[in-house]
Amino acid sequence: MTVALDNMKGIGWQGVPDFMSGTALSKTKGEKKKSMWGDATAQWATELQHRKPLSELGPGFLQRVFTSKQRFDAAKKKLGAVLIGQAPHDFALRTEDEDDHAHVAAANRGHRANHDEAVWPPKPSRWDFLQTEVGKRDGIRRINGEALLVPVPADLRGSGQIDPKNIPKDSAQAKLSAKDQGPCEEVDPIDAAIAITSSNGLKAWREDCPDPSGALRRPGSPQKLSFAERKLVEERYNKDNKLVQLGPEAQRAILEVVRYPDGKVSALVEESPNEARKRWQHEVSPKSFHGAIIGSAKNHSNVTAYDVAIGGGQASSDPKFYAYLCAVADWRLQNNPSAPVRPSITRWEDFISDFGIYWSVEPPSRKDLIQGNADYYSNGKLPACVPALRAGIPSLVVCETMQGTRSTRAPTPEPKQAVKTAGDGSKEKA
Repeated sequence: MTVALDNMKGIGWQGVPDFMSGTALSKTKGEKKKSMWGDATAQWATELQHRKPLSELGPGFLQRVFTSKQRFDAAKKKLGAVLIGQAPHDFALRTEDEDDHAHVAAANRGHRANHDEAVWPPKPSRWDFLQTEVGKRDGIRRINGEALLVPVPADLRGSGQIDPKNIPKDSAQAKLSAKDQGPCEEVDPIDAAIAITSSNGLKAWREDCPDPSGALRRPGSPQKLSFAERKLVEERYNKDNKLVQLGPEAQRAILEVVRYPDGKVSALVEESPNEARKRWQHEVSPKSFHGAIIGSAKNHSNVTAYDVAIGGGQASSDPKFYAYLCAVADWRLQNNPSAPVRPSITRWEDFISDFGIYWSVEPPSRKDLIQGNADYYSNGKLPACVPALRAGIPSLVVCETMQGTRSTRAPTPEPKQAVKTAGDGSKEKA
């Protein structure tokens, strides 16, 4: 549910569906929109596409669902946890009237999208014949990961989750109403340092302060003081509170100074970076569940360790082959016999002697590149297999603006034709 913003719906949030429709920029159709300033640049049209993502990814793509939601268990005739490692089955992302934001605090609900509701378990109806295959799969995902020997429930809590009832009483989260609270987690030093880079991560409050003019003034209405006067208040404030000698990170900022008709002057004081870091390191923040799957040791030992172990080869752990890959990746192979010997630079003859068994089975295209790299290092000559630089944008690169405008490609210059002189003195193209 973390990657579920209004304009970004990642597969980690909703899985890969059987059917999906959407628009894509046309590669051929475009039109110029007129305006009062004349013709604009070409706006490329969009085309409606209907795709089958899960089948297009092929049989090698498998997905599992890690969820704390409960679903109806047909075998037990009651609601229960959705176990990971069941035989391939269908999963309803959201059932009727289910709140798919209830698992997080209110602060993490605002920008999250909602899943489509699905009738679950499916109920046969005499009107089923009117429903399309696409409609029948709305809000349903096919969970096709292999069955595990022992199906297990997902662990999304991890080791650091703090339930609402256990939130420290001095935390800002404890002051929220019960309906706005949710699971929290401690703020680590890195997050505390990041938090103070945003104005939303710093606390501010109002304090009365002396008038920077040194005299009592009574304006007819509240008067916001100038930048120069605000800086005077800030300097005096930090001096009076003995913060200057502690350094810039310990000094508070004055964001605003207002003089009122009764003569009082009020300053909006912002806590210092040091105060904010210390406060955040003793604070808790709403848990987003981002990384909750990989952050749990139970999920790894019970599920993912099995998934990543399937088909694992030994090539990457073979010391000899690993050394060969490092030598190729380094690319600094010296094949100039007259060049001085350097201990850190492998010579071409040693490379062939040590790794001939791997070199002999490389396809010609790789051999050209590997040997071309050695030539380039040794004599500065670019490999013949590297395409020459061309004018304009490469054919595979399309430059688009946020409005969908594509840049025009630089025309490829036509080759010049040779001109020869005929025997009668006339010129003709060859």
